[in-house]
Amino acid sequence: AQANRALEAYEFDKYAGVIYQFTWHEFCDWYVEFSKESLYRGTPEDRLVAQKVLVTCLDTILRLAHPVMPFVTEEIWQHLPVAGDSIMVASFPKPEEAWMDDALEEEFVLVMDVIAAVRNIKAEAGLALTKRIKVLTKASGDALDVLERETPRIKALAFLEEFLLGEDLQRPPHSALAVVRRVEVYVPLEGLVDIDKEVARLEKELAKVAKDLERVEKKLANQSFLEKAPVQVVEKEKRIHQELLGKKEKISASLEMFKGLG
Repeated sequence: AQANRALEAYEFDKYAGVIYQFTWHEFCDWYVEFSKESLYRGTPEDRLVAQKVLVTCLDTILRLAHPVMPFVTEEIWQHLPVAGDSIMVASFPKPEEAWMDDALEEEFVLVMDVIAAVRNIKAEAGLALTKRIKVLTKASGDALDVLERETPRIKALAFLEEFLLGEDLQRPPHSALAVVRRVEVYVPLEGLVDIDKEVARLEKELAKVAKDLERVEKKLANQSFLEKAPVQVVEKEKRIHQELLGKKEKISASLEMFKGLG
């Protein structure tokens, strides 16, 4: 719908942005990664289904992108196992009502959110994304059923050594907590990081960022600097300011997490 509205309004930048967002952040980041479980460890039937869906998605993406990327999409499309002589005369994609399933989409989003929560905790704790760790997840009802069914994919995408599920699980000592919809995710960090040492390091880093931020903000508040400095110099200071704000937010989140470990 977003793509169609942008195309009908001749807003080609927005149209390309919608396609990019879906292709990179949903199709590549998630569905391609999810498919690997079926492609590498699934039954022949599972593998065939995954291959067909991947080809169908890529075919649709290319036909959607063709109006703004004609040559590249034509070249790639010619290598797909699809009928037709040219993408130029292929039909433009239309929504398939039969493929829409709100309940299934909700399940998929829950799994994505749990994986993202584990990845975020790893990043905030300074652990490598590929570090295999133990995770406990407290869930019930439909959420528990979904997570049990998708455990192999969750373990693969979050790089988990162990993924424990249950309705009555308690938060272990020295564990990070993330709440995802109706689910609580516990990541035990004892033995993986020196909590006191990490708190000290983050406090020191936060103090340095705060000092740099104060210096930049003082410069940007100086009217004389804004009026006399070259535009590119002012813009550079503004970019630095935004980068420092983002860095401060990330460090503060990590520090809060470590201080809250119980």
